[in-house]
Amino acid sequence: MTNIDGTIIEEIQKRTAVASEHDLYRDIAGALPAGERAQFATAAALTPTDLLAIGKEFYTKRLRPQVHDVICGKLKYCDNRHVYESAAEIVGLVATGVGEALASAHGIPSDVGGSSGKLVVAASAAVLKEGLNNFCGCM
Repeated sequence: MTNIDGTIIEEIQKRTAVASEHDLYRDIAGALPAGERAQFATAAALTPTDLLAIGKEFYTKRLRPQVHDVICGKLKYCDNRHVYESAAEIVGLVATGVGEALASAHGIPSDVGGSSGKLVVAASAAVLKEGLNNFCGCM
């Protein structure tokens, strides 16, 4: 698992705590590279409503299934959830899964700097808002 910087973990925890689901979708759309965003809208100036729709569609239809495959499938969260001793470890797991999904499925760099970092923070917070047990369907 990639070592995620403590500052990024804190930022993800803050966004999870204070941002609404709609705020996170807008954050996701705002952090998407222009080429990805253009697949959903071609307007020169996007409104907050446009960003909400773009972020929600990208997350639910394109990113979430890939993150699910990584965290719930490859990393077997449900089977291994007992090994995570802190919230920071779980946030790191999610950020790693989001970064891997962005890189492998979408060609977006998996580093956590710049706009990729904003995308990792917003998408990780969206996953955590769902709750990992719910996200992965753990019993």
